[in-house]
Amino acid sequence: CWQGSGYVFTAIHEKILNGTHIYTGVLRKGTDEIHTAWWFDNGDFQTIHPLEWRWVWIKTRKPFYLINVNSRNKTLLTQEIAKLLSKNSHEKIRQYNK
Repeated sequence: CWQGSGYVFTAIHEKILNGTHIYTGVLRKGTDEIHTAWWFDNGDFQTIHPLEWRWVWIKTRKPFYLINVNSRNKTLLTQEIAKLLSKNSHEKIRQYNK
């Protein structure tokens, strides 16, 4: 979807933030730059590995969601990710899954 809009993915890395593995990257189009991060989350379990979330889903039947966060500023991106990885955010996902 981003590439179809003319953006190019660069600087894709696996990072650990608050004990959770996530992917980060930068989308570039001309001088436009968007910092992005993503992972899969079911409220109890977070992963970046598709086979892992599918296996956990088979065992638990709890649906996973692709969490994608974007920002023009890398520092703000990190702050927003930390909020989403907080216990409070995971509780909201758990409530949604009931």
